[in-house]
Amino acid sequence: MDATNPDNAKTAERRAHSRQSVAWTGRIMVKNAASVSCAVLNVSERGAKLRLRQPVALPAYFTLSIDNFGEAPVTLLGVDDGVVARVGFLDDPQEVRRFFRHALAAFRPESK
Repeated sequence: MDATNPDNAKTAERRAHSRQSVAWTGRIMVKNAASVSCAVLNVSERGAKLRLRQPVALPAYFTLSIDNFGEAPVTLLGVDDGVVARVGFLDDPQEVRRFFRHALAAFRPESK
């Protein structure tokens, strides 16, 4: 984290769940529309960052399908440069952990 950039510090402070960098493929699925391919760049128990191949108008809610995991309902939190989308999982964090089948070390409970 860049301590000289106050925006980075604010973002880190707001995150209650750590993010795990990944390189997964997925699809954005909207009812009655063709699916859109995407790359999943990172995930947490609350959301994910996606990269699209080209700018696409996304609805507020859609289904994110991640290869080898399945489908999850999400809400669009924001889009940067038209091709990087931030989404929030609509399921609770425990359900998201089950969705990822404990594949990510960041989601495993820490020993105390």
